[in-house]
Amino acid sequence: MKRLQQRKYRQKFEECVVEGSRLIDEACKAGFILKEIFRREDLKDRLCFPETAAQYDVPTELLASISQLQSPPDCIGIVALQKVSADPERLSAWLLSEDVQDPGNFGALLRLVDAMNWQGILAVGDFPDPFQGKVIRSSMASCFRVPVQSLPLADIPQWQNQGWSLLATSLEVALSSMQCQLPDKVLLAMGHEGQGLSTDLLQQADLSIQIPMHPAVDSLNIATAAAMLMHEFNRQVATHDS
Repeated sequence: MKRLQQRKYRQKFEECVVEGSRLIDEACKAGFILKEIFRREDLKDRLCFPETAAQYDVPTELLASISQLQSPPDCIGIVALQKVSADPERLSAWLLSEDVQDPGNFGALLRLVDAMNWQGILAVGDFPDPFQGKVIRSSMASCFRVPVQSLPLADIPQWQNQGWSLLATSLEVALSSMQCQLPDKVLLAMGHEGQGLSTDLLQQADLSIQIPMHPAVDSLNIATAAAMLMHEFNRQVATHDS
């Protein structure tokens, strides 16, 4: 289980560690197979999990030595990894992340995509493993429902040729997000936490927008900015449908 905290072993064994009964339950509901479960032996209420999983009651001290949390959870599970497919019933929108490397931010984006009913994340450049512990926790298990696909920068034109519009956030030569009509099929690009989007990606954008803000503030947390733009897209979609 400790080895599975490293990406190379998650890839080798095609397994990941999930901490806490709620997140384990969400993974199972999403169709992932629970292989092993380790429960704190002092729990008064016995937790119910699929009978196919090997189940062990162990001392709190043992869970604490394995857990990545400050306080050990009620249980820790080992889940078999599988591909997460895009859902055609979701909205025609993808979040495109470029070099978003912080696992907390990446997990928050996954949770946003799930909540806003978008397709998934297209990751350009470096990005965290969607099944590492911090991403699982910050996404609140949305990583088990929302696909993450690696996308080379050079492949973006192929998406554009299929009718997808690349929407980039920029502080220069950009329209207000509150005043422009957003495309029907959108790739919303959000950049590195400190550097923003690369020049190469900005040059490929079909539309550049910015969020109106007080002049004393020049940026927002990536999850906050993404939430505002994704909600605006959903609002416009709902308006069109009505």
